[in-house]
Formats: sequence, C-alpha cells, structure tokens
Amino acid sequence: HEAFDDGFDVSTQDVCARIRDLLEVNTNAGSRREDKPLVVIMDDGGMLLEKVNKMLLHTPALSDGARFMFGVEQTSSGWQRLQKYDNSGSLVLPVYNVARSFAKLKYESPLISHFTMPRVLSNITQTRNGQKGRSAVGVSSKALILGGGAIGMNIQAHLNETGVIEAKIFDPNLGKSSSINKNEGGQHGEDADAAEDTVTENSIFTSSTDLEPLLEESDIIIGASGKCSLHETKLPLLKDGALLLSVSSSDRELSAPSLRCNVSQTNDWNQRFRVPLVCDKSRSNGNERRTVNLAYSGFPLTFEDRCSNAGEPNEMQLTMGLLIGSVAIGVGRDTYENCSDRRTACGLIDVDEELQRGLIQEHIAQGIAEQVRHKYSMLIERELARFA
Repeated sequence: HEAFDDGFDVSTQDVCARIRDLLEVNTNAGSRREDKPLVVIMDDGGMLLEKVNKMLLHTPALSDGARFMFGVEQTSSGWQRLQKYDNSGSLVLPVYNVARSFAKLKYESPLISHFTMPRVLSNITQTRNGQKGRSAVGVSSKALILGGGAIGMNIQAHLNETGVIEAKIFDPNLGKSSSINKNEGGQHGEDADAAEDTVTENSIFTSSTDLEPLLEESDIIIGASGKCSLHETKLPLLKDGALLLSVSSSDRELSAPSLRCNVSQTNDWNQRFRVPLVCDKSRSNGNERRTVNLAYSGFPLTFEDRCSNAGEPNEMQLTMGLLIGSVAIGVGRDTYENCSDRRTACGLIDVDEELQRGLIQEHIAQGIAEQVRHKYSMLIERELARFA
C-alpha cells in the first residue's frame, strides 16, 4: 500500500546524512587535498541530489567541504526536478546532465520503447483474453499515452501498427505538431522517423480541457511522462475494465498507491490486479462498482522479479558509458574546486560532446541498435500475432 517514493525518500534521507558526514570531514580536514574524500552522487530521479542541494543551501558551513563533490543525473524526471534550482542559480553543486544528452535522447529512447512494447502488448492480450465481457479492452480499442517524449511517440507508432488499436497522445508540454519533439532532441534516428510517420495533427492533444474526454473514451491508459500524469482526482473518469500500464519510473505515474489501497496488501506486486475504483458518485452514472486493471501494481513494465530489467546489459552499454564517462570527467575536473563561481562551476553541466560522439560511434560500430530492433521486433510480432 505504501508509495514507492515514500520509501525511497526515507532511503535518500539516510544517504544524505552519510554525505553530510563526509562533507564535515572535508570541511575540517585542513588544506591538504589528499585528506578530503571526493563525493560522487550518481542519481536516477534527482531526489538525492535535490536533498543534498537543499542541505547545502541551508547549511553554508558545509560549502567548503562540498567543493569536492559533484553529481550525475540519468533521467528526464530528475532533470525536471533539478531544473528549477538551476534556472534560479541555486543549484550549488555541479551535476552532469546525462538525461538530456543528445546521445541518450537520440539513441537510447527508441531502445526503451522496444524493450517495453512486448510487455505492453502481452498485458493488453492477457487482459482481453482473461476477462472477456469484463474488460474494456476488446478487438478494437482506444489507447491514450500520457507523455509525448520519444518513448511515448514510439509506443504510439507500434500500437497504431496493430490496425486495431487507435493510439493518441496527451502531453500539455507539447505543441500540436510533432516537430516540438525534434526541438527537444527527443525524436531522431530511424526509429523516431518511423514513429513520426504515424503522427497526425489529430493524434496529439495538449490542452487541459482535452484530458477528461480522452480518459472517458480510452480502454488502455499508458503512462510515459516520468511524473504523475493521471492524478487521483481523475480516476473516477476511467472506463470500467480499463487497463493501466506504466512505462515510466516509480509507481507515481498513474496514482497507483491510491488504487492499491482498495485491495488487500500483498508482496506479490509484479502481477496485474483488478482494482475497484472509489468513484465520485456524481460522475459514476449510478455504477459504483467499476474496476480497472492495474498492471504490475502500477510499477513500470521494466520491473520484473529481479526488480528492473530494461534490456540486457550489452543493450544498455551506451547509457552506462555516458554515466561512467561523466564520472571520469568529473573526477579529473579542477573547476569544481572553485564552486564560488556559480555560473561556470555549478549547476547542470552538458555532457562532453567528444565523449558522446565517441560512444555513439562505438554504439553504431557494434550494431547494438540493429540487434535490439531485430530481437524485440520478433517479440513484438509474436505478441501482435497473439493479439490478432
């Protein structure tokens, strides 16, 4: 019943306390550099980096020790979390912004959509076949993707290719044209071009007034924004038997903790639950027994028995290279020791372009994208055959 972010928040507080101890050692260690441990924070979601930044803002005495610390952020949700501090000049440690590196946006995002699509289609098929007459998912279904980044666009393309699922995108941060995604760096390469071919002016919605009717008509809701895209106040709008899927991070995307409170507690989280909706009577049309199908208890489809499985290790070499490369550059960087110049030394830092180009060249030379497309296209075709 607990939200993942609540438990994770406790863990990050514990780690933040340990980092504070290290910074106090640095502050009291005197002038010798070799007596001061270097602190590197590699984050996924920005929660720890945000806590450490707030600690530094509220405890100026630690700023001297913080001269030997930097961060690396992997995800767009973490970048969004830290961006408000960076824009106001109050991000007081250097953070390498792997999340918005052109190498990650251009080459990794299409891979993630390949990893998740077989599981998306499998859950759709299982929901339809296992609950005939009790599920909104039928032979012809409407899907709504909440989030119009590269992953959401590619999933939309795959769903529309089925010929029996009409997929639309809602994202208030996008314009009506898919060209907005190009400006954000999220649509590049062959996979992105294929995704863009399926986009029409009538398949992307951005106005807040569009969301409610889209939710009411959709049989499948897919969260792909990295944040809470379906607030709990919107849950009563959902169709009876609708299928909710997350291809994002954590379980915040679809207000899953609010839904899980309506079923018995269990540790067997990686299954699909049929969850009652606690409906607003004024909008329930007299039916207060509606339920929805919550895949993986609201956790991302990349979570499995081993917790997270977004592709095999060899398929994720580009991302790991960006992370480790950023750490290596940060370790060899002198300017973070003079972090009093906030404009140049602190804040979000673009990943070195030479590093990115070198990793992309190796990524292409090894044919990883082609291998992933071939492997997962076969899995997608198998799931499409099952669906048909």
